[in-house]
Amino acid sequence: MSIAIVWSSANEDGLTASAKGAIAEGIRENGADVEEIYLNHLNHAACTAGGRKIIQQAACGWV
Repeated sequence: MSIAIVWSSANEDGLTASAKGAIAEGIRENGADVEEIYLNHLNHAACTAGGRKIIQQAACGWV
């Protein structure tokens, strides 16, 4: 089984990160794979297609 943990925080080493780390550790100890997705590291710029900006379209992967 694979589980994705999607999280965001202004403080990458704060309480949210500590809680996320404890949860991820527990999941791993029980045999599942964990993918941690830190939203602050992603590029959230609006997608562009055909020279115009699009927000919710499958091509952007945001739907």
